[in-house]
Amino acid sequence: MTDGQKCLNLEYGCADEGRQTLDLFFPTSTPTSPPKLLVFVHGGAWRTGSKDEFYDMAHALVTRSELAVALIEYRLSTSDAPNVKHPDHVQDVFDALQYLVRNEKALPYQTTHMVIVGHSVGAWMALAAVMEPTIHTQDQNQAASMPFLAPSIRSAIQKVVLVDPILDLDALLLEYPDYEGFVSNAFPSSDAETRMYDAVSVSSWTWTKQTQGRVRIVLMHSCDDELLSYAQVVVALKRFSVLCSSDDAGHDVQIPQPSSHACNSLAYWYRGKTQTESVSAHFQSDSMRVPMEIQVDWHSLSVGETKSIGANTDTGTL
Repeated sequence: MTDGQKCLNLEYGCADEGRQTLDLFFPTSTPTSPPKLLVFVHGGAWRTGSKDEFYDMAHALVTRSELAVALIEYRLSTSDAPNVKHPDHVQDVFDALQYLVRNEKALPYQTTHMVIVGHSVGAWMALAAVMEPTIHTQDQNQAASMPFLAPSIRSAIQKVVLVDPILDLDALLLEYPDYEGFVSNAFPSSDAETRMYDAVSVSSWTWTKQTQGRVRIVLMHSCDDELLSYAQVVVALKRFSVLCSSDDAGHDVQIPQPSSHACNSLAYWYRGKTQTESVSAHFQSDSMRVPMEIQVDWHSLSVGETKSIGANTDTGTL
């Protein structure tokens, strides 16, 4: 349905669960050309979370910029939907991206330089949109590989922002064995004792032909995140370092140390194989909420402190 400057609950799929929907928010100003699109994928450990929780963030962005914002909903692995398992969640996000690209002429936005922002497991799905696994296995104890995303969709993505990300499941469970419950709930396997997640972890992913050397990756992690350490960010940076270590790389990725930052967060920018730069991003914690503001000028992406209308990213759930 349409309500002023937004379109709510647009259906991109036909699953019975009714969660294959997305919301679109448009700038309150009148831009001279269709606004560029920022897509947000929420987290929630594959079992909780809702796009509805981020209306304030979307409103803040469209009010203070000339961006259009899409909030994606996807199916969850819950007691009410026990058959929803990987790769259903990722497939839903990919289907939503496909819907957005295919309908840009019918809706008032453009996807030429699309930015995807993902929080926690939403970050995992966002990164999967620009990378692909190098491992494909039929082993029943190995998690199924990631679904396919059309090259034309990948070519539309310019930046990916990963907020408090979960990116490597084996590393996650090695550090936090108690998290096995929600991970195994989302990934089918006949033997939990031998389950492995190589195919669905960034450590085995590589760039696609459409994204190599072109897409900018932004990694951010709050020092006030009580559920995840910096380990997931470091795993991703090490993988990026391997991928850009060939002879034609500008220089290797330098992994920043959180303790060296005066601010209470860690941010990292990575651009393909040609440019790396470290930046600091400032977060202010408020109980279990982390207010933040994402400002995109399409030449650089900066993250700054906001005092009143910030985008609330919930660190209370993974």
